[in-house]
Amino acid sequence: MHQHRLLPLQLAISQPHKARGKAYPKKPEEKWRYIEELEGKEVEVKAKALPQSTRPYLMQCGAYRSQGQANERKAIIAFQGLESQIKVSPGEKGTWYRVVLGPYPRKRQAEKDRNMLRRAGVEPCAIWYWE
Repeated sequence: MHQHRLLPLQLAISQPHKARGKAYPKKPEEKWRYIEELEGKEVEVKAKALPQSTRPYLMQCGAYRSQGQANERKAIIAFQGLESQIKVSPGEKGTWYRVVLGPYPRKRQAEKDRNMLRRAGVEPCAIWYWE
């Protein structure tokens, strides 16, 4: 027959420490006073009204040299249920095809759509004022 030897850690776990002839002191009972102190009291908070922008926002989700690339991005965005536009921006170094969404009356709405697009792998998208 094979005997199992206990390692020191197993021995300590299997035999909990016993006080040598002394009983542990009784655990003190906790009493929270703040519950009674705050009962019936009211706190009034006045939030500052945030200024609402009167300018609409746009979200740009890509700027491409070719219209074909811009159309691909526009299609990917459409598969997420959002409508985008392609804005042609001629510049000194050539023409850019920008894929934009909006206008959004509030930035929060644009951020909501940007987060949805980000979860679908469409990024980066930048938000700024509509011009």
